[in-house]
Amino acid sequence: MQNLKCCLFLLTFTTLIALPALAAETVGLSSNTTINRSSEPSETVVLPLEDDCNLVDFEGLEDNAPIGVVAGPVTVTFGTSWLSLIDGDDGGSGNFANEPSSFTVAYFLDTADISISLDPPVQFLEFWYVASAISLPVTVTAYDINGDIVDTAEGNTIGSDFDGADCVGDPNGQFCLWDVVTLNAAADNIASIEILGSTANQFAFDNLQFCTQTQELVGCCLPDASCAELTAEGCMAAGGIIVDVDCADADCETVPTDETTWDLLKSNYR
Repeated sequence: MQNLKCCLFLLTFTTLIALPALAAETVGLSSNTTINRSSEPSETVVLPLEDDCNLVDFEGLEDNAPIGVVAGPVTVTFGTSWLSLIDGDDGGSGNFANEPSSFTVAYFLDTADISISLDPPVQFLEFWYVASAISLPVTVTAYDINGDIVDTAEGNTIGSDFDGADCVGDPNGQFCLWDVVTLNAAADNIASIEILGSTANQFAFDNLQFCTQTQELVGCCLPDASCAELTAEGCMAAGGIIVDVDCADADCETVPTDETTWDLLKSNYR
C-alpha cells in the first residue's frame, strides 16, 4: 500500500509539472478555429505604391475568413488554407501584436493549400512574418511560371513571448516580434511562392509587397527601436523611419524625430 501511495504521488506530481508545457504547446495565433464562410465574403484590395510596387495589407477582411483572390494590377491568389485574422485588441480572435499594418494579418489552420500565386509575375517580393519556435525555420521559395526556382529566403526569428521573444503586446498578444523576408529575381518572373516549415496556427504574415523591378533596401528604424533592411515603401508602410546607415551601425534609440512623427508612427504601427 505504501508503494502504491508513493506511485500515485509521483504520477500526480509528474502530471502537474507537465501541465505548463502542454499549455504552452497549445498556444496559437487564433483562439477561434471556426472558419468564417460568410455568403458575402469581405474584401481587401491591392494598394498601389510608388516605383512599380503594390501592397496587400489584408485590412477589410473579416476574422477567420478565406482570403481567396485579391485583384489589382497584379492579381494575387491565395490558396484555400489562407485565412485573415484580426487582432484580439480590435475585436478579433488574433493572439498577436505589433503587426505592421493596422490590425489584420494572414495565417492558416491547415496546410492543405498554402500556395500564393501572382499574375502577372513580379521581380521583387517582401513580407513580414511572425512565428513560434515550433514553426521555424521557415523557407520561402519563389518560382517562375515553369515551376523553376528563381530565389529562396529563410526566416529564423522567434516571435512568440512564450518561446523567449523579448517583446510586449499592444497591449495584448503573445506573437509579438516580427521580421521580414525578401525575394529578388533577375526579371519579372516570380509567379508563385511556397512557404515550407511553417506550422498551422503558429505562423502569420502581413504587408505583402511586390514590385515589377528590383528594389534597393534601406535601413529602417521601427517604432520598437529595432532596425530592418526594407524597401523605402516597406519601411513607411510599417511606420518606420529610413536611416542612411546599415542596420549593423544604426542606433534606433537615438533617431531624431519630433513628437508628431512618433505619434504618427505609433498610430500606424498599432
